[in-house]
Amino acid sequence: MTAAAAASAGNTPEDLRVYITNAQGADAYPISSYTYLLAYKDQKNAAKGKALVDFMWWGIHDGEKFTGTDYAPLPAEIVKRAEAKINSITSGGKPLR
Repeated sequence: MTAAAAASAGNTPEDLRVYITNAQGADAYPISSYTYLLAYKDQKNAAKGKALVDFMWWGIHDGEKFTGTDYAPLPAEIVKRAEAKINSITSGGKPLR
């Protein structure tokens, strides 16, 4: 899955929605997909919003080591882009991270 994601990283749009099934490359597993989490960009409750962004950050960093063989690590380019999305989440216009 990581190879499929990496092969598709350059074609990933700004909103990060992309299909990586049948990605190019000899090491790319053909039946691959991302798991998505949707969140409001402006959280109504700052405390809950902070908990959400902290969880999302953990999930793409330290949390990856707890997935075992069920999920492959994200490519560095996708992590960087996901970080920017997480950092853009606010509550009342104030950043939560």
